[in-house]
Amino acid sequence: MCSAKILRVLLTTKPGKEVRVIRDVRDLLFTIDRSVRASKVPNLAGLVLVELHADVNVDDLLERFRKYPIPGVFRVVPFERECRLQVDEISQCVISLLEEKTRDLPHFTFAVRCTFRKVGGDFREEDVEREIGARVLQHFRNKAKVNLSNPMYVIYIESIGEQVGIFVERRKVSDNERQ
Repeated sequence: MCSAKILRVLLTTKPGKEVRVIRDVRDLLFTIDRSVRASKVPNLAGLVLVELHADVNVDDLLERFRKYPIPGVFRVVPFERECRLQVDEISQCVISLLEEKTRDLPHFTFAVRCTFRKVGGDFREEDVEREIGARVLQHFRNKAKVNLSNPMYVIYIESIGEQVGIFVERRKVSDNERQ
């Protein structure tokens, strides 16, 4: 269900710049994983998928991208979990990740952000955001609250066709939110 044998990272870039980004990303990440692979996402302009060993630390990876930005890369989204495009599977993966990340917290706030690419059927990003948010609230009861403007955690759900990648980012919050 929630797979993580290799770490996949989705990069968004300007369409037509994918080849340059692939070259630069291989140069940037070669020292942490000599088997790093990067390729264009078929039939979707402006997307590059990077594959690394699963033991690469996500925070270290993101820090490397912050410290050495690659021209033309707009977003870096590591897939901490992957599953199929089914709401039950997505919610199980999200809840599993949040349990790990919020284990020592008495309470937390969150927001859900979905981006679906090449998806047929009745899936709408807003509907999935609401459903996953409702399931998180139900699972964590009084521990979790929704905060769309300044959340402690942002849950990113990115789909490419029927595959979904999930990333939960810890954000800094204002002093008002800590109360």
